[in-house]
Amino acid sequence: MRRLPGLSAALSACALAASVFPASVSRAEDGPELGRPPEEPRPTAPTPAPVPKIRGKGAGVDSQSDLKARVRRLERLTEERLESQRDSEEARAANKMSRAVNGELKDIAHALRSLDQSFSLRGLQSKKAGTASSAYMDWRAKGIDLPRSARVVPPPPRYLGCGPRCPGCEACQILPLFAPPCDDPACAEVAPAPLAASPELDLSNLFTYRTEARIAWKLLPDASARIDEEGCLVAGMVRVTAIEERVALEAQSAGRWTMGLDLVVADASAPRTVLLSSGEEKEPQFLIALEDQTLSVTLRTGTAEKPKTTTVPLMKLASGAQQVAVTYADGKLTGWINGEPVAASNLVSGGLECWTARSIVIGSPRFDGMASARIRAVVLTAQSE
Repeated sequence: MRRLPGLSAALSACALAASVFPASVSRAEDGPELGRPPEEPRPTAPTPAPVPKIRGKGAGVDSQSDLKARVRRLERLTEERLESQRDSEEARAANKMSRAVNGELKDIAHALRSLDQSFSLRGLQSKKAGTASSAYMDWRAKGIDLPRSARVVPPPPRYLGCGPRCPGCEACQILPLFAPPCDDPACAEVAPAPLAASPELDLSNLFTYRTEARIAWKLLPDASARIDEEGCLVAGMVRVTAIEERVALEAQSAGRWTMGLDLVVADASAPRTVLLSSGEEKEPQFLIALEDQTLSVTLRTGTAEKPKTTTVPLMKLASGAQQVAVTYADGKLTGWINGEPVAASNLVSGGLECWTARSIVIGSPRFDGMASARIRAVVLTAQSE
């Protein structure tokens, strides 16, 4: 056999390569062995992602704790900011409400100032203690332009009783018209008997002035005054004194006036006869006259600077005994007969600030009760009946 010269050199190179490379080298590189199927590739586990490192102190668990602390701090700052915003909104709402309330209060103050602020408070008085009366007149609200020095008269104090022995009799209160005098000895100081100048005439029941103060008056009949067996004034006149100042002050303060007459009207018609007056007959403060059984009333009203006198034929009287009353209050003149209102007039208006201290006259120098009307009693008061 003939030996090829290049073949031996190739076999030597293969043997040398087999001795250098180990047998564990994958055969996939050299190709599959003859007679074996190819092996399937084995699945490999995914590689975990690397944990990012946080800059700062520590690493791992320490860095996560610092992150949680920073998150909590951020939440706390957020809550504080929200709370501050809420407080600011509440403060703005409170300021807005305060301004609104102050504006309403100012409006109410202006409204109250435009009202009439006049008042009159009656004091209380007893034998052991007492409180003063007080009064204020808001002239501007009444539309009256008067100086600040205009005098305002407070009402008289109210007398609560005459002593511990008083059982609460009528003399300690406001008596109705024509009420009989109190005979309780404990009330002697409350309702003193009037003083008559003439001992021949019994005038104790002729005149009464109703007031809550303890006062006494004097009755001065003229030479022509006559009293019949029933105690009625039938002629002449009787002048009432010692209460002029009290009557004027109480009428000015109360702004009302009541005149009561217990009369016995004659049957026949008679000329004009003055039954009751205050002041001069030409310019009286009040005057009641009877003419042909028609009762007319003259009243002076208004302020001291602008007084006015008005005469009103008020009502018709029947013959015989009757109790007649005339009241003036709130610009209304009302006539009463035996306790019933029978006539009214709005012709008189204004207050009684123009009244001054003037004596009261029952009857007149030419008074003839037998022809017009006999006067059994006269009652005056500035109180509300």
